[in-house]
Amino acid sequence: MQNTQQHNLAIALESTDKLPDQWNQAWQESKNVVFPGKYRQATNLVICGMGGSALPAYILRSCSASSVPLTIIEDYDLPAWADDQTLVVLSSYSGDTEETLSCARQAKNLGCLITGLTSGGKLGQFLADNQCPHYLFAPEFNPSGLPRFGLGYTIMGL
Repeated sequence: MQNTQQHNLAIALESTDKLPDQWNQAWQESKNVVFPGKYRQATNLVICGMGGSALPAYILRSCSASSVPLTIIEDYDLPAWADDQTLVVLSSYSGDTEETLSCARQAKNLGCLITGLTSGGKLGQFLADNQCPHYLFAPEFNPSGLPRFGLGYTIMGL
């Protein structure tokens, strides 16, 4: 048991040590995402994610001086006021978070502007199938595989 705990700690520390590499990778790659002009016209911003995938939204909100209202959703449903002027950012490290996927389907049905960031999964497929601009990252600098140790990707990707 102790060997397993030591191994897990070592992997977590390795992922933490690679945070600058995650930041650099995400910074370089996410600059290639191209957004249609209509995305600049959004009057509301909603970021959907759970746990570690929502954390970057809280960081952004605390650091941002944007005039566009920012709402963070850690649940299954978008706000009732979401519409075609709402930019919905879907954030799921794995791409398989059911709450985020639920919000994705709602955003599509409501005609919202949609973007996202993920390492793949169902969300990656949804974003690709619906031709939404998005950042799909390969978390090569997160050997732990745990989203909370891959924050470099989600913070810089956002």
